Amino acid sequence: GPRFDLQTAASYVAEGTARLSRGDESGAERAFHHATRLDPGHAPAFFSLGVLQYRMGKVRSASEAYRKTLALDPDHRDAQYNFGHTLKKLGDVVGAEQAFRRSIELEPKRARAYNNLGGLYFEAEQLDSAIAIYRRCIGNNAGNANTHANLGAALRSKLLSDEAIVELRKAISLQPNHFSAHYQLAHTLRDLS
Repeated sequence: GPRFDLQTAASYVAEGTARLSRGDESGAERAFHHATRLDPGHAPAFFSLGVLQYRMGKVRSASEAYRKTLALDPDHRDAQYNFGHTLKKLGDVVGAEQAFRRSIELEPKRARAYNNLGGLYFEAEQLDSAIAIYRRCIGNNAGNANTHANLGAALRSKLLSDEAIVELRKAISLQPNHFSAHYQLAHTLRDLS
Protein backbone atom coordinates (compact mmCIF):
# COMPACT_ATOMS: atom_id res chain seq x y z
CA GLY A 1 0.00 0.00 0.00
CA PRO A 2 0.99 3.67 -0.17
CA ARG A 3 3.49 4.73 2.49
CA PHE A 4 2.12 7.27 4.97
CA ASP A 5 4.51 10.18 4.58
CA LEU A 6 4.35 12.99 7.13
CA GLN A 7 6.27 15.23 4.74
CA THR A 8 3.17 16.49 2.90
CA ALA A 9 0.82 19.26 3.95
CA ALA A 10 -2.16 16.93 3.39
CA SER A 11 -0.71 14.39 5.82
CA TYR A 12 -0.27 17.09 8.47
CA VAL A 13 -3.89 18.18 7.92
CA ALA A 14 -4.91 14.53 8.41
CA GLU A 15 -2.77 14.36 11.55
CA GLY A 16 -4.35 17.58 12.86
CA THR A 17 -7.84 16.27 12.13
CA ALA A 18 -7.05 13.02 13.98
CA ARG A 19 -5.70 14.97 16.97
CA LEU A 20 -8.80 17.14 16.96
CA SER A 21 -11.06 14.09 17.00
CA ARG A 22 -9.21 13.01 20.16
CA GLY A 23 -9.77 16.44 21.73
CA ASP A 24 -6.16 17.61 21.34
CA GLU A 25 -6.77 21.17 20.08
CA SER A 26 -3.23 22.45 20.66
CA GLY A 27 -1.71 19.41 18.92
CA ALA A 28 -4.15 19.88 16.02
CA GLU A 29 -3.26 23.57 15.79
CA ARG A 30 0.47 22.70 15.67
CA ALA A 31 -0.13 20.15 12.90
CA PHE A 32 -2.23 22.60 10.84
CA HIS A 33 0.40 25.34 11.30
CA HIS A 34 3.09 22.90 10.21
CA ALA A 35 1.05 22.06 7.07
CA THR A 36 0.75 25.77 6.17
CA ARG A 37 4.52 26.27 6.57
CA LEU A 38 5.35 23.12 4.60
CA ASP A 39 3.07 24.13 1.71
CA PRO A 40 1.85 27.77 1.83
CA GLY A 41 -0.32 26.99 -1.22
CA HIS A 42 -2.38 24.26 0.49
CA ALA A 43 -5.83 25.85 1.02
CA PRO A 44 -7.26 22.95 3.12
CA ALA A 45 -4.53 23.52 5.72
CA PHE A 46 -5.50 27.18 6.16
CA PHE A 47 -9.20 26.30 6.19
CA SER A 48 -8.74 23.62 8.87
CA LEU A 49 -6.64 26.05 10.89
CA GLY A 50 -9.40 28.70 10.62
CA VAL A 51 -12.13 26.32 11.77
CA LEU A 52 -10.06 25.23 14.75
CA GLN A 53 -8.96 28.74 15.73
CA TYR A 54 -12.56 29.98 15.61
CA ARG A 55 -13.58 27.08 17.85
CA MET A 56 -10.75 28.04 20.23
CA GLY A 57 -12.01 31.65 20.37
CA LYS A 58 -9.10 33.02 18.29
CA VAL A 59 -11.43 34.91 15.97
CA ARG A 60 -8.85 37.31 14.50
CA SER A 61 -6.46 34.43 13.70
CA ALA A 62 -9.33 32.40 12.23
CA SER A 63 -10.30 35.36 10.04
CA GLU A 64 -6.73 35.58 8.72
CA ALA A 65 -6.68 31.82 8.02
CA TYR A 66 -9.93 32.15 6.04
CA ARG A 67 -8.50 35.15 4.15
CA LYS A 68 -5.51 32.99 3.12
CA THR A 69 -7.80 30.08 2.19
CA LEU A 70 -9.77 32.38 -0.12
CA ALA A 71 -6.62 33.84 -1.65
CA LEU A 72 -5.69 30.29 -2.68
CA ASP A 73 -9.24 29.04 -3.46
CA PRO A 74 -11.60 31.99 -4.14
CA ASP A 75 -14.63 29.70 -4.61
CA HIS A 76 -14.28 27.87 -1.25
CA ARG A 77 -17.90 28.15 -0.05
CA ASP A 78 -17.41 27.31 3.62
CA ALA A 79 -14.36 29.55 3.94
CA GLN A 80 -16.30 32.44 2.37
CA TYR A 81 -19.24 32.04 4.76
CA ASN A 82 -16.99 31.53 7.79
CA PHE A 83 -14.88 34.56 6.78
CA GLY A 84 -18.04 36.71 6.83
CA HIS A 85 -18.94 35.33 10.24
CA THR A 86 -15.49 36.15 11.68
CA LEU A 87 -15.53 39.66 10.21
CA LYS A 88 -18.99 40.24 11.71
CA LYS A 89 -17.71 39.11 15.11
CA LEU A 90 -14.68 41.41 14.76
CA GLY A 91 -16.99 44.38 14.01
CA ASP A 92 -15.91 44.76 10.38
CA VAL A 93 -19.41 45.36 9.04
CA VAL A 94 -18.29 46.39 5.53
CA GLY A 95 -16.01 43.36 5.19
CA ALA A 96 -18.71 41.05 6.56
CA GLU A 97 -21.27 42.46 4.12
CA GLN A 98 -18.93 41.80 1.17
CA ALA A 99 -18.13 38.30 2.43
CA PHE A 100 -21.79 37.34 2.92
CA ARG A 101 -22.70 38.76 -0.51
CA ARG A 102 -19.93 36.63 -2.05
CA SER A 103 -21.12 33.63 -0.01
CA ILE A 104 -24.63 34.04 -1.45
CA GLU A 105 -23.13 34.34 -4.94
CA LEU A 106 -21.24 31.06 -4.46
CA GLU A 107 -24.12 29.25 -2.75
CA PRO A 108 -27.53 30.85 -3.44
CA LYS A 109 -29.35 28.37 -1.18
CA ARG A 110 -27.32 29.00 2.03
CA ALA A 111 -30.00 30.59 4.22
CA ARG A 112 -27.51 31.45 6.99
CA ALA A 113 -25.59 33.78 4.66
CA TYR A 114 -28.78 35.72 3.82
CA ASN A 115 -29.82 35.76 7.49
CA ASN A 116 -26.42 37.11 8.54
CA LEU A 117 -26.39 39.73 5.77
CA GLY A 118 -29.95 40.77 6.61
CA GLY A 119 -28.94 40.91 10.27
CA LEU A 120 -26.13 43.35 9.46
CA TYR A 121 -28.64 45.64 7.74
CA PHE A 122 -31.20 45.20 10.53
CA GLU A 123 -28.63 46.11 13.20
CA ALA A 124 -27.66 49.18 11.14
CA GLU A 125 -31.39 50.08 10.96
CA GLN A 126 -31.30 49.70 7.15
CA LEU A 127 -34.67 47.97 7.26
CA ASP A 128 -35.48 48.16 3.53
CA SER A 129 -32.18 46.44 2.72
CA ALA A 130 -32.78 43.78 5.40
CA ILE A 131 -36.31 43.13 4.09
CA ALA A 132 -35.04 42.88 0.50
CA ILE A 133 -32.37 40.31 1.49
CA TYR A 134 -34.82 38.17 3.50
CA ARG A 135 -37.33 38.26 0.62
CA ARG A 136 -34.62 37.33 -1.88
CA CYS A 137 -33.69 34.35 0.30
CA ILE A 138 -37.30 33.19 0.44
CA GLY A 139 -37.66 33.81 -3.31
CA ASN A 140 -34.69 31.51 -3.94
CA ASN A 141 -36.42 28.81 -1.88
CA ALA A 142 -33.56 29.06 0.57
CA GLY A 143 -35.61 30.53 3.40
CA ASN A 144 -36.12 28.76 6.69
CA ALA A 145 -37.96 29.55 9.91
CA ASN A 146 -35.22 32.02 10.91
CA THR A 147 -35.56 33.89 7.60
CA HIS A 148 -39.31 34.30 8.08
CA ALA A 149 -38.83 35.34 11.73
CA ASN A 150 -36.14 37.86 10.72
CA LEU A 151 -38.34 39.23 7.94
CA GLY A 152 -41.25 39.48 10.40
CA ALA A 153 -39.09 41.41 12.88
CA ALA A 154 -37.90 43.82 10.17
CA LEU A 155 -41.47 44.37 8.94
CA ARG A 156 -42.62 44.95 12.53
CA SER A 157 -39.87 47.56 12.93
CA LYS A 158 -41.25 49.34 9.85
CA LEU A 159 -44.73 49.18 11.48
CA LEU A 160 -45.99 46.85 8.71
CA SER A 161 -47.84 44.74 11.27
CA ASP A 162 -50.10 42.74 8.92
CA GLU A 163 -47.16 41.63 6.77
CA ALA A 164 -45.10 40.93 9.90
CA ILE A 165 -47.84 38.67 11.32
CA VAL A 166 -47.92 36.61 8.10
CA GLU A 167 -44.14 36.04 8.21
CA LEU A 168 -44.02 35.30 11.94
CA ARG A 169 -46.84 32.76 11.62
CA LYS A 170 -44.97 31.18 8.68
CA ALA A 171 -41.85 30.90 10.87
CA ILE A 172 -43.88 29.20 13.60
CA SER A 173 -45.51 26.82 11.11
CA LEU A 174 -42.00 25.78 9.97
CA GLN A 175 -40.61 25.57 13.53
CA PRO A 176 -43.39 25.47 16.14
CA ASN A 177 -41.09 26.24 19.10
CA HIS A 178 -39.32 29.20 17.45
CA PHE A 179 -38.95 31.47 20.49
CA SER A 180 -38.10 34.68 18.62
CA ALA A 181 -41.06 34.28 16.23
CA HIS A 182 -43.49 33.70 19.14
CA TYR A 183 -42.04 36.69 21.01
CA GLN A 184 -42.24 38.99 17.96
CA LEU A 185 -45.76 37.77 17.12
CA ALA A 186 -47.02 38.38 20.68
CA HIS A 187 -45.60 41.90 20.63
CA THR A 188 -46.95 42.64 17.15
CA LEU A 189 -50.44 41.53 18.18
CA ARG A 190 -50.15 43.54 21.42
CA ASP A 191 -49.10 46.61 19.40
CA LEU A 192 -52.28 46.26 17.33
CA SER A 193 -54.65 46.04 20.32
